[in-house]
Amino acid sequence: METLEVKKANALTAYQQANEKGKKLLTNLFGKKHFLGNVIDRIETFDDILEERGISKEEFEKSCKGLTDDEIAYRQIKLIALVYNEGWVPDWNDSNQYKYYPWFKWVGSAAGCSFGDYFCDRSDSHLGSRLVFASSDLAIDAGKKFVEIYNRFLKP
Repeated sequence: METLEVKKANALTAYQQANEKGKKLLTNLFGKKHFLGNVIDRIETFDDILEERGISKEEFEKSCKGLTDDEIAYRQIKLIALVYNEGWVPDWNDSNQYKYYPWFKWVGSAAGCSFGDYFCDRSDSHLGSRLVFASSDLAIDAGKKFVEIYNRFLKP
């Protein structure tokens, strides 16, 4: 089979100039992630997260067989952070590098989130290190779009 190569800039130009039918065709050929530059614009559902990572829904469900609901939610949140961060990895040795996570407030029962504080050097632990985001915008968007998943993870 012969392969056809298209430069991304040319595909983007074609997409911008295309009508709705043309945009759908280009999206079907190359995937929507190539035409929506911002991860916040690309991601709406957990299915979008799986698509970005090249994981089928069936594969994910199979990998979670036998896990509790909060363990499944943890796996989902790790994938959400991975996709939203687009390759950014937090440097835990750099205290000047900001790291963000969604902040939730519940009315009624307490959240299952841990907090630790040591007086002299002040060491805080709110959420796992794999769950942080590179910016507050990413953390806010993920928290809003995936609040049900976070609820399953954080609530006792």
